[in-house]
Amino acid sequence: MVVDVLDSVLTRLRADAAISLSLGGPRIYRKQLPPSIIYPSIVGSYVDDLDQDDSSTSNYGQARIQCTGYASTDQAAFKLSKLIKKSLHNLVNVTLNGSNILSIVDLGAVPDSNPDIPVYLYHRDFMVKYLDL
Repeated sequence: MVVDVLDSVLTRLRADAAISLSLGGPRIYRKQLPPSIIYPSIVGSYVDDLDQDDSSTSNYGQARIQCTGYASTDQAAFKLSKLIKKSLHNLVNVTLNGSNILSIVDLGAVPDSNPDIPVYLYHRDFMVKYLDL
């Protein structure tokens, strides 16, 4: 079975009532924003996914996932980043969308903005350890 940890993380965020309320709709995307974007929104992407080498007998994998909250104000982007952290940080031994997640740990957030358009971002990274059968 191929484990798609990013899909599992995005499924968790989509199911979170506080995040859905904050977004005002299903605006959680994989890898990039759509062309006609409405803020606030979330984009999730892989930073890296460390596979076990072929000689390993371990069935564990580790992926670093970045979830970026986009909003039209810095305060809204910051709040979204905190909601993402609350939803994912310190999850242990859960099954998400068919993936056996051993742990998810928040690695911190970095604020960002685009001076050309009114958009504020918080990039939040997570280390996800999972069982890769």
